[in-house]
Amino acid sequence: MGAMRLGLGGTALIAILMAGAALAQGPTQAPAPEPAAAAPAATPGPVKVPIVPTPVSGTPKMGPGQSLTAAPHPMTAFTPVTDAVLRRPDPNDWLMLRGNYEGYGFSTLKQVDRSNVKGLQLIWARAMESGINQAAPLVYKGVMFLANPGDVIQALDAVTGELLWQHRRALPRDKLRNTWGQRKRSVFLYGDKLYFVSWDNFLVALDAKTGKQLWEVDRGGDFYVANTMGPIVVNGVVLAGSSCQEAPFGCFVTGNDAETGKELWRNFFIPRVGEKGDETWGKAPFEKRWMTGMWGPITHDPATGLIFYGSSGVGPAAESQRRQPGATLYGTNTRYAVEPRTGKIVWQHQVLPRDNWDQECTFEMLPVTTPVNIDPQAQGLMAVGRGVKSGTGSVGRRTLEGVP
Repeated sequence: MGAMRLGLGGTALIAILMAGAALAQGPTQAPAPEPAAAAPAATPGPVKVPIVPTPVSGTPKMGPGQSLTAAPHPMTAFTPVTDAVLRRPDPNDWLMLRGNYEGYGFSTLKQVDRSNVKGLQLIWARAMESGINQAAPLVYKGVMFLANPGDVIQALDAVTGELLWQHRRALPRDKLRNTWGQRKRSVFLYGDKLYFVSWDNFLVALDAKTGKQLWEVDRGGDFYVANTMGPIVVNGVVLAGSSCQEAPFGCFVTGNDAETGKELWRNFFIPRVGEKGDETWGKAPFEKRWMTGMWGPITHDPATGLIFYGSSGVGPAAESQRRQPGATLYGTNTRYAVEPRTGKIVWQHQVLPRDNWDQECTFEMLPVTTPVNIDPQAQGLMAVGRGVKSGTGSVGRRTLEGVP
């Protein structure tokens, strides 16, 4: 192939203009983008809200459901994505949101560099679905898998932009109680399937070759709960967080069997009355502990076998509005290290107790091996494991980096 290659996936240079339109019949110039929907206004203070049962998982339902799939140029073959491939991705592919499990967001490809980047030219463009768009395309063996707003998933020829298949979920738009779920930042490939979490909070598995729905499972939440970041799969377990920005309860992280969809575990962030950390919530009844969730990414460290994710703040953010002065809010703004198969929390660390500023702790957490040399005499230094020796030369400690 004579076309110049680009870092993401090593396929021909592509340009996707994120704009409003339904399915385009071929690569075209995109129309002007629609303005993004305004974010919901901050909650002014404690208000009466419906008491909604704690979200629970439904039973996986096999088959296409009400979704629609078109495949004008179906793939003739698809090479399954294995655990080994995900642990060491081919540099010519871009297999997940930030390139690898660790979340580094870095490509080792070198054909495009500072000396020639100015020569890159538009090869093709395709209009996308209208709505709030923050998608990160995946590229695998020359095929681009692209998530559009409103749960439209496409497989495209990454060289030509030609549509291979498109899956469109039938959404109960009159029932949706959140706007966040229309964002579809990523999907995930594992085995012969593609996984995504829908606006109405279903975990969905598609046939990666054809786009046909294989199964879906309701993650619960009475249409308040959304997922914006997309799932990841580690050793046969589909892992996904949830956002409760407009919900009268708190959110959770789930682990589901990648083959059957059966839920294996579910971790909530907000403690119930009588559970560990309950005393840190200012005696607020459980039905007034709101919003804490995980809208950021899940990363994985193959070296330790753990996954990492972080929780958000609480709503309303200001304790004066919540009437919880001094409450440190166990489970909020917390980093978690978790076993992906069982959901067992190996350790957790609250980075910002008593958050009054909606600072959040749900951004990327990157496992990195690096020398760590802490001065034991430093005054006011906060560090975990200060007494552990770092090592010298190329030997370092396994650390977790990220924005608190």
